[in-house]
Amino acid sequence: MFLSPRITPDPLDILWHYATGYMPDFLNKQSGPVGWVRWSHRGVQYLDRFVLKQKRYVMAPQFELRFDTAFEEVVRSCADARRAVIREGPCETWLTDDLIAGLLRLHNLGYAHSYETWTHGKLVGGTFGIHLGGYVSMMSLFNHVSNAGKAAVGRGMMHLRDRGFKMVDIGMVPTHNVNFGGEWTPRWKFEAELAGLVHQKVSLTDDRPCPPVPWPIRVGMPVVRTLRAVRRRLPGHAA
Repeated sequence: MFLSPRITPDPLDILWHYATGYMPDFLNKQSGPVGWVRWSHRGVQYLDRFVLKQKRYVMAPQFELRFDTAFEEVVRSCADARRAVIREGPCETWLTDDLIAGLLRLHNLGYAHSYETWTHGKLVGGTFGIHLGGYVSMMSLFNHVSNAGKAAVGRGMMHLRDRGFKMVDIGMVPTHNVNFGGEWTPRWKFEAELAGLVHQKVSLTDDRPCPPVPWPIRVGMPVVRTLRAVRRRLPGHAA
């Protein structure tokens, strides 16, 4: 489990990779095979630097923010290769069938959540991510109505900030306008912060308690950090 870059539907394997700094992506950064990667920099949103851009769209009164009422639909909508952003790009999605199956299991266990916008009783946009201690991620979004995904991300981040979360892992810094102040951070810095976040206890809502960190992750993370620290000291090795 600890060494393979292959994505499996095993929920513990997915949590382990996120907890140790990996993210799912195209192995060549563009298209083709998908696996667990650690790029040189990671996109993050520090919530104390959150900037509410295009407030009239994000806070539009027609959008209602909900959590976890349509998790599978959100994930599959994000994975839909017919979305314009995918059609205009790689025409492929990094959300593989195995990853989706694992995310659904993680959601049932309380380690993955969806942030949804609804209008007139219909799901119109959303994003989703992992939740482990004080670590949360948002790495994709979709719209069925213009600006609905933007509203889900923006309102979701404000909610997380108000609940005491410090940072959202966004994987990449968007080049489009769904960007609330995200920035690139070096891999070593991201992983140092990640270690502290995972061991915090922050809940999404009062009725969604913070899920426990599985013991293999609690035990394994310090070992990984030590091995990486040793490797960084070796000539010719990246962090």
